Amino acid sequence: MVRFRDVSIRRKLLLINVFTTGIALVLASTAFVSYERVGFEQDVTRQLSMVADVTGANARPALASQDHAAGEAVLLGLRSNHFTCSTNDWVAVWPPASSAVKV
Repeated sequence: MVRFRDVSIRRKLLLINVFTTGIALVLASTAFVSYERVGFEQDVTRQLSMVADVTGANARPALASQDHAAGEAVLLGLRSNHFTCSTNDWVAVWPPASSAVKV
């Protein structure tokens, strides 16, 4: 094994440059991935919030009148949104409990 002090200055400078570039690349990649992940989570939260607001506004008349068909139509409309979970669970419990309403 070659000792570091026996290596030429040219090789030492090359190694320092390679390590510095590698560390900078790892730090930049980590910052980019972190930024994208946080941005994605914020986008999903914003999207789901808008879907919840619209669904709540559309379901309000169906809840007030206990109209099963209208409520099912509102909940089935969530199937087109890839951020929402399966709506089958919601339709199965449609006539809501007295005070607990899932919207």
